[in-house]
Amino acid sequence: MKRNFWRTCLGRTTVLSGILLWGTGFIQQFADEVKKRQSAAQTEAYHLNQVGLAHIRQAEYSKALQAFQQAIWVRPDYAAAYHNLSATFGALGEPERQKEFAERALALDPNLAEAHNNLGTAYGKLGQFEQQRDAALHALRLKPDYAEAYNNLGFALSQLGEVVAAIGCYERAIVIRSSYAAAHHNLSTALGNLGLWNQALDAARQAVTHSPRWPDAVHNLSIAYARLGRWSEAAEAGKGAVRLKPDFASARYQLGVAYGNLGQYQEEMREYQAALRLRPDLADAENNLGVAYMALGRLKKAIGAFRRAIRINPSLANAHYNLGLILLAAGNRVGALQQYAMLRDLQSSLAPRLLQELQNAYTLRLSPQRSPAT
Repeated sequence: MKRNFWRTCLGRTTVLSGILLWGTGFIQQFADEVKKRQSAAQTEAYHLNQVGLAHIRQAEYSKALQAFQQAIWVRPDYAAAYHNLSATFGALGEPERQKEFAERALALDPNLAEAHNNLGTAYGKLGQFEQQRDAALHALRLKPDYAEAYNNLGFALSQLGEVVAAIGCYERAIVIRSSYAAAHHNLSTALGNLGLWNQALDAARQAVTHSPRWPDAVHNLSIAYARLGRWSEAAEAGKGAVRLKPDFASARYQLGVAYGNLGQYQEEMREYQAALRLRPDLADAENNLGVAYMALGRLKKAIGAFRRAIRINPSLANAHYNLGLILLAAGNRVGALQQYAMLRDLQSSLAPRLLQELQNAYTLRLSPQRSPAT
């Protein structure tokens, strides 16, 4: 019995040993298979990520979203794909989702500078400029020569009122990459905010040189020319912006201002009407449309435009002044006095001018006031 017992036990031990030996080989095979599949998944995810980037370059954002989502499905820990998905949502004007996926990318890879910068861009679109500044600074600590992060930081600082510091950031971005159109564009805007219009014009020209089909850059060039009183060049740039983006309300308004200062009142009227079809809330466009009507002798039309401007923005002093002038010219002194009272309540510098016109009611040398270039 004992002998049989040990034979049985030894037999069982042999079988168990066989299972253990087979199990060790299986585990190794399984590990090799996992590595092979992981490698295949990484390759497939990388390919899908590259496909998404190609779609972004073609502005095919829906296709890009699909490619990045597929990359994440294949490889759920792919931080770069989350970052690119975030950037695509940003391009589609969805900053909340841009923020969400940038944060997911950073949860997977906290050292991904691009994701920090992308998160900052989302914060900027959401009006959270302190967070945008902090995210850009984090990106720059990880990647000190990151032009986009300097541009992002400059934008945040500009919005926080630190315009001089913002200019330094834009200039640094341009040193890193001289062809960076967005940095030239933002530098132009910041210089304009300081009233440095000659320098702003130079920066705007650089932006257009590096991105000639960017409507915002061409529009900014038109503004710089206008601020320097170079109206013919402002009109040419304005026409360029409108050609690139026909539904660009601000560019049409700016082009109207240029035409008005060139004495081309029919063209001025046409551009303001187009701007107002796109943006019915543009009080300055209504006011300037009224000025164009006055120049064309269409006084009833002008009165209607000034009244609409005031309905949109009751504090628009130019519209009150212009309405007062035209009512005075039409012999409606009571109406003109009402506009004077409103200007006085607004503490506008135009109030004394309208009062002078009222006192000289028989001298109709009227000078309507256009709203300025944007």
